[in-house]
Amino acid sequence: MGNPKNTSREEIDRIIAGRDPSRFVYAPNYWQWFKHQRDHNLVPGEIRHCNTLTDLYRYLEVDIFSRNVYCDPEKYWFGGLCDEIIDGFEVSEKIVNSGQDKVISRSYRSSGGILDERLRYIFNESTLVQDKFIFSDYDKDLRLFRDFIAGRRWEFHAESYNKAAGEAGDGGMIIAGEFFSPLKMLHFAMNPVNTVYFLMECPDQSRELLDLHQAAQLACIEQTVRSGVKAIMAMDNL
Repeated sequence: MGNPKNTSREEIDRIIAGRDPSRFVYAPNYWQWFKHQRDHNLVPGEIRHCNTLTDLYRYLEVDIFSRNVYCDPEKYWFGGLCDEIIDGFEVSEKIVNSGQDKVISRSYRSSGGILDERLRYIFNESTLVQDKFIFSDYDKDLRLFRDFIAGRRWEFHAESYNKAAGEAGDGGMIIAGEFFSPLKMLHFAMNPVNTVYFLMECPDQSRELLDLHQAAQLACIEQTVRSGVKAIMAMDNL
């Protein structure tokens, strides 16, 4: 028999501690669905009063175990608790509307040159896609891209996490879904197919990039855990 007095947070704490919960923990992910329904005026009447994903989870009386409640799907596929800092590079961003879509262009300028990428938020599909990858020319951009990865680090903002956790309250736990593996880093930079070619054709350069990214990610994970976060997630749907 489940213990009706246990909160969702207490049940999730038990799981994280390696103990059996007293009941089944159910934490669905309605992030993209809810965003799409609201933007396209499709929200069913019963939940129309829910303004946020946390509101929806509370109304449905499900457990909150989520890395989505604080993440803006129009900005990136994950994240929102960390600042990305790239030493030695000046970062600029331009956002323009293309019909109902949003096009996000970013450039990274250093003394060695410019890298740039372009993302598109497709309104009709409520999804973000990469129009242009940051790294496409091995001969031209490899040294500059290496400097980019070597200079990149992240700073975790505990206050942002605590705000999201406070909104969830006893309803569950917020996951810090801020991290991605070295392989995923290459996927983001050049797409999965070109990643395979790069790993095969430039193994030494690949290894250096993978190691640099790993060190920066581990440093951010250490910040996150020291801030009291109990659950983290690597966004690696490989």
